[in-house]
This record gives sequence, structure tokens and C-alpha cells, in this order.
Amino acid sequence: MTPTESPKLNSPTQNLTNKKKVLQELFEQLPEEDQKYMKYASAFLGLNATLYGLAANNSFRRLLNIPQASITSALSMTFFPLISATVGYNWLFTQPLLAGDLNCSSDAVVRGGLIGSVLGAMYPIALAVSLNKSIAARTASWTGKQKTWRYWLAPSGPVFKKMSLAMVLQGMTGAYLGFTHHRTYEKMLQICEFSKDLTD
Repeated sequence: MTPTESPKLNSPTQNLTNKKKVLQELFEQLPEEDQKYMKYASAFLGLNATLYGLAANNSFRRLLNIPQASITSALSMTFFPLISATVGYNWLFTQPLLAGDLNCSSDAVVRGGLIGSVLGAMYPIALAVSLNKSIAARTASWTGKQKTWRYWLAPSGPVFKKMSLAMVLQGMTGAYLGFTHHRTYEKMLQICEFSKDLTD
């Protein structure tokens, strides 16, 4: 380098790209079972969300006496909670973890628990309420009072109490996934440290 030349500094974007590339290479060095667990364990959260969604849907339909569109509501409560919980966990947790943006294990546990509670339980329950309300609105003649959310939510207290256990269980499931996924992330970093020790 001549005296007139200045050293080339990597931009923050380049550093971030290099970091992601290194972490991706480390991920590919993990055992195959660890890679599969990191990629597909969120499906378990999604399947649980589907079960809780179907249970909430069935409970609301019985409580509010809605016989119409049972197949349509069941299909909706199977598909949407599964996709939202699985994709949401991968987008909000797995991708930031593999990008090196989630280094604290306690943060990982809390984030996983929140994702499990919100996307894995609260969203399916709220979807069941809104879905059945819309079905009843299309198939029944309502008075002004019946069109209000208060009319719907008042008798739904027992269902919400019963489904509160689902929120706790999904929160615990999400926290456990967050903990174990972070342990897998730590294995990746150990591979990097081991490689440095070999080259020293």
C-alpha cells in the first residue's frame, strides 16, 4: 500500500453479510439431527396451535349454537393457526437467532414463550371468535344487540377460562423451543472456537 492509499474498511452491511455467511457455514457443520430440529421443531408449535384452535372453535360453536359452516370453520381453524405459529416462530425467532441477533439465552426463552402464547394460543382463540361471529352474521337475522362484541364475549367466559390453560402450555412450549434452539446455537459457536484452537 502506497502512502497515498487508505486502508479499505468493511461497511456495516458487509460485516453483517459476512457474519450471516459464517453462521450459515457453522449451521451446516452441525449434526443432521440438530439441523432438522432447528428447521422443523416449530411445526410442533403449529400443530398445537391447530389443536387449540379446533378446540376453541368447537367450544364456541356449541356455546353459541352455530350449526352452519362447520367444515369451513374447521378447515380455517386447521390451516391458519398452523401456518401463523410455524411461520411466525421461524420469522421472529429462528431467523434472528441464525443471524446472530439473539445471543442471550434468557431473551431467547422469553421471546419463544411470548411467540408460543400469542401466535400459538391467543391468535387461534381470537380467530375462532371472529370466524364464528362472521358465520352467524351471514346466516342469521340479528338484532342490534346481537351485533355487538359485548353480546358475544359475555357468554364466552367459560371458554376463555378453559383455553387459558392452552396459553400457558403454548407459552411453556415456546419457551422450551427457545431454550433448546439457543443451546443448538451455542453448539455452532463452539464449532467456531474449536476450529480456531486447531489453527492456533
